Amino acid sequence: IFFRALSKLMEEELRQVRQMPCVANADFDDSGLFKFVLKGLGEHQVLCCEGIYALLSDEDVTLQPGSLRDIVEQVYALKSGAEHIRKQENAGDISSDPSMESDFYQDESMDSCSALSRDPTNAPSPLLKADVELYKTVFGQSSVKTDAHPNLDTMEITLEVPLPKSLDELTCNAWGLESQCPISIQVCVNLSTYTEHYQAPKFKCFQSTRHSPVAAQMQQILKTLCMHWPKYPQEDDPQKAVPPRTQGFLVQVAEYVCHRLPTCSSFCVNCDQRHVFNDGGMLKPAVCARDLCAFQFQELNLGTDAAEDIAADAGVVDMLVCFAQAASKSHRATDVFSPFPQVVDPENPKKLAFSPANPDYDKLKLVLSQFPSVQYLSQAKDHKDLQHRVSRAHRLASPLLQWIIHSNRSHILKIPDSKQVSKMATPHQYLLVTAPPKQQQRFRELKAQYGSKFAFHGSPIENWHCILREGLKSASGTKLQLHGAALGNGVYLAPEAGTSFGYCQGGYDGRGSNKAKNQQREDQMAPSDAAQRYLGRNPLCLALCEVINKDIKDCGWAWVTPDPEHVITRFFFVFDTDENGRRHMDTARSFNVSHGTNLEDIKKALELNGIA
Repeated sequence: IFFRALSKLMEEELRQVRQMPCVANADFDDSGLFKFVLKGLGEHQVLCCEGIYALLSDEDVTLQPGSLRDIVEQVYALKSGAEHIRKQENAGDISSDPSMESDFYQDESMDSCSALSRDPTNAPSPLLKADVELYKTVFGQSSVKTDAHPNLDTMEITLEVPLPKSLDELTCNAWGLESQCPISIQVCVNLSTYTEHYQAPKFKCFQSTRHSPVAAQMQQILKTLCMHWPKYPQEDDPQKAVPPRTQGFLVQVAEYVCHRLPTCSSFCVNCDQRHVFNDGGMLKPAVCARDLCAFQFQELNLGTDAAEDIAADAGVVDMLVCFAQAASKSHRATDVFSPFPQVVDPENPKKLAFSPANPDYDKLKLVLSQFPSVQYLSQAKDHKDLQHRVSRAHRLASPLLQWIIHSNRSHILKIPDSKQVSKMATPHQYLLVTAPPKQQQRFRELKAQYGSKFAFHGSPIENWHCILREGLKSASGTKLQLHGAALGNGVYLAPEAGTSFGYCQGGYDGRGSNKAKNQQREDQMAPSDAAQRYLGRNPLCLALCEVINKDIKDCGWAWVTPDPEHVITRFFFVFDTDENGRRHMDTARSFNVSHGTNLEDIKKALELNGIA
């Protein structure tokens, strides 16, 4: 069973729930669903696991963790508040303007009768007025807007929060943020009692009209902040430390967002817990490996739509699918297909179709082998058409495609011809950013102290699925090592592209000749619709990296740096191996980063692409 009852559930909790005046009945069923009947508000079902967010299944609403009584109170507030607003709209007391979203106000009353009798002339709390003025003092006179709703005894406050300076333009682009625009935080508070109100404020985070997964993550983080309202218990993790309320609640909220933003990729976008694996080492935020988070991410569509990603850059999506297919078909699949997908079965949402706890590589290989070409998918008219095109190939193809896109934790951006490293010949050039802001800042500090230089890193195509999600790391002495470690442990790099090309071939498995190995690689990347790929059927991939000039073991033809955090990827080059692609490779083989004109070519491309 995918969803389990709370492991520490005691009869005492159920007894307390059953004694609540608003509850007619409550119990768990065999599948772990918590079912209860609210008097006058019907039966409700909640999926819950210990310590993380529960899900109100009939509304697709995420609930805060807590006791069973806490969960019932949240559902009661949701339902009774929505019913109250519906009655007011029917009576003509408030506008039925569709732009007024009821969920923003729906928790404002546990007692709909008392809400109906509120005095419409409620005066704002003096503390609320003072906090608004404090916010203007700290962030500027135009940084806050207020909109009072006296009939609901609420005020909607929109805060403009500037982005931290540590977020450069590339990071903002990767996170779906406009680098020059503030984040907007809408806070709905009680007008007359403000922070003394028994229920927590409601938050919405956004930036202009652009959808940003990071803005949605900040909204979830603020909900978690107020989970124990009116208290804010400090956690041991300094990255989640709540700033003191020395300048009012509104300033505290903004400071907390500014504190959390630079390290948000270290935490799950859903439950705000640290990632179990590869904590903080990658750029793009992602859902964690916990079962309930995987379910909510897929079922509640917390990520971006695959249709949007394909429309934005079908070539990058094609490359991600290409890498996944290569990894699944590799004789080293159990090592290189990491992380393994965590995908909910679309026909049975209580079951995982793919799970790292029980990886089925043959099933994964089968589904990926039946993927339609991304070029074919890019012709879809809309989301519904895309779903039809993908699902027609295999019933698990659509959720697996979503996972491939959303599990990529690197920022890959196609470089226009005018901004490319011209002497690398290939037209398939990309910016590749894997390091989160904190690591980028540390790299800049080390660069200022020790200097840096550039080098290539080559790896077989089946390895890039893992690299884009877990970063470049030392494979020396691990199951990922393909070649010897004659120069010691660390990340292997080369100043000349030709040297790194030699490491781009698939690993020899010892079960046949080199010819057989090459044929295996041909088979690996020869899907039935190869002619309709954006890339060729058998590409080779190189990364151009910047490396801190400290502790490098320089053997001329190869360099080894023992600390993976001293290496940051800058450019990513993909070479087709058809006749035209081989000509590009022959030109690029002699590219040596130590040659003056080549180094100038790299620096010029970095400058044109806004990389310091």
